[in-house]
Amino acid sequence: ALVEQFQTLGQRIEEARRSVSATRSMIETVQSDSQLTQRRLEVTGLEAGLGDAMLSRLASLPDPDAIKSRNRDRAQEIARISSAAIDTEQDLRGTSDRTSFLAVDVGVGEDWASDEKRIAERLVDQRRSLLQDNLQSQNTLLRILVDENQAAEKLAEVTAAYRDLLTGNLLW
Repeated sequence: ALVEQFQTLGQRIEEARRSVSATRSMIETVQSDSQLTQRRLEVTGLEAGLGDAMLSRLASLPDPDAIKSRNRDRAQEIARISSAAIDTEQDLRGTSDRTSFLAVDVGVGEDWASDEKRIAERLVDQRRSLLQDNLQSQNTLLRILVDENQAAEKLAEVTAAYRDLLTGNLLW
């Protein structure tokens, strides 16, 4: 289960990185387009051709409400992963005293052969290593998801401002 969790976390980290990159790219695109539109308006004023282009851009903008909705969903995912990271850290702490863990949780006692004890110790060490890897992956994913939420908030703001610029000049 720990190996599968680690693999799933790795996949989710890559998905989140791609999403953050796409969101940042969209921010740059919207900001650049907004600046160019503002400059065109300042230089030429509102013309029929520019109005048509503005209508087209307005229709192609991402929906700020949909972005905010995805952020709320992502915030719930952040809470779930935070809780899982706390559980992982607790499990990791539970294995920190290997002798106690082996005696209490595994049931290793004096009647175990030395080979059996060594195997059990190696298994506990492997478990600790997997728990540490998972905790690190969970924390990495949390940082990326928080970054993704912040980037999405900026995208919603930039999009709303550009939408206001377009609609304000189209209605004028």
